[in-house]
Amino acid sequence: ACQDLLLEFGGHAMAAGLSIKESNLKAFRRRFVKICEESLAAEDFIPKLAVDAEAVLADITAELIEELSLLEPHGIGNPGPTLAVTASLAACRTIGRDGSHLQLVLQDASAREVAAVAFELGAERESLTKQAESINFAFVPKINEWRNRQTVQLHIKAWQQGPRRGDFIEKWLIDKYPWRLSPPYLISSALTKEGRGGKPAVTPSYLDLRGTWDKVAALEEERSPKEPTLILVNTPLAALQLCRRLRILVPGGSNFIGFQHELLGEDERRELKELRPTWLVSTGYGENLQKWPAAWFWQPPLNQGNFFSWAALVDKGGQIALLYGPKDLRAGQVLIGQVYPDRKGLARIYSTLRVGGGEVDLKDAQDLLGKMGLAAALPFAIGVFSEMGLWEVADGRITYLPVPARKLDLRQTVLYNKGRNQRKQSFDYLKHCLERGFFQDGLEGEN
Repeated sequence: ACQDLLLEFGGHAMAAGLSIKESNLKAFRRRFVKICEESLAAEDFIPKLAVDAEAVLADITAELIEELSLLEPHGIGNPGPTLAVTASLAACRTIGRDGSHLQLVLQDASAREVAAVAFELGAERESLTKQAESINFAFVPKINEWRNRQTVQLHIKAWQQGPRRGDFIEKWLIDKYPWRLSPPYLISSALTKEGRGGKPAVTPSYLDLRGTWDKVAALEEERSPKEPTLILVNTPLAALQLCRRLRILVPGGSNFIGFQHELLGEDERRELKELRPTWLVSTGYGENLQKWPAAWFWQPPLNQGNFFSWAALVDKGGQIALLYGPKDLRAGQVLIGQVYPDRKGLARIYSTLRVGGGEVDLKDAQDLLGKMGLAAALPFAIGVFSEMGLWEVADGRITYLPVPARKLDLRQTVLYNKGRNQRKQSFDYLKHCLERGFFQDGLEGEN
């Protein structure tokens, strides 16, 4: 169709070179574009990759790679085999001097982990990790040699989002990830609500795994996917984080692991009831909570009321497993200090937000305090400073009021004293959580 404008062109099936007089270049461009517009559709511009076979990671062995090598040499007319697997992304990091490549660890329902590399795809790390729990990978299996050791390595060519059910759990863990959450997601209801229930009528059995190094492995060893298990954490954010982690690391986890917390909407609660995940990561607070045959305390309860609230969720004759360790206790102490900051913390919040000139948007205040690790303290600070007459909060904004002439004392405010007492009680309780006899003492209501 453009032959009359060209001096030379082609040569073989894969050739695209041509020679043209400069005077014919504009005419060639117009005619070529017109032909493309008439003959090509939008889908023709979408890159396509042919996959020869689907596999599971357990199939990808050195023996298989050796057998595939019998198909060589590869080239035009005999391309190398490309396989596909649906897997979760157990690990992902950029490598190379400029971070242009990705080093991955994949895991699928066969429970096998395999190393992989994606060359020139380092810029896609964020979008890849967003989909981490279920991804379709296209790859070429290779043998990697390093320091006289040979291992299987997948050379990733492309990927796309794996199978989706479209439920609210997936929307939170994939579509809304990474999260930017408001302070209520960072706060434990154990610190702001009264505990419910009391000593169980029948004492549950308990499994003491405190200090376990690999909590995920311990959970997998003790509980099968078919055994209903409640996994308890302190905050809605922790429920989201742990649920996402377990669905990635536990083979087939996206099929039976869900989350629940007190901030779920009515539609989400209704959908959760229909989904009925057998493993549920929960704060132990919310509406219409059922009883479970086993409750695993992934994080320590923050006070006696919290312990009883969690214990009340265990069936008669059920089991409580204590899985937290010293690191979790330190995290609990940090959480308590963030929710109920001391005098220095409140002073820091007051001076930081005043930089805006006497008025600050609540969303901006949340973002600014979030960078300082103090976003969870915002509701408490608002209550204290409003009680002291230093702040007025209306229409989504904090307004600094003139400082009264009389000297102000935090200890004269009801909310500050309540928070200080709560902080001390919770700190003291956490110290007890790793002691021998904690479980029995907790059931007897002793501290």
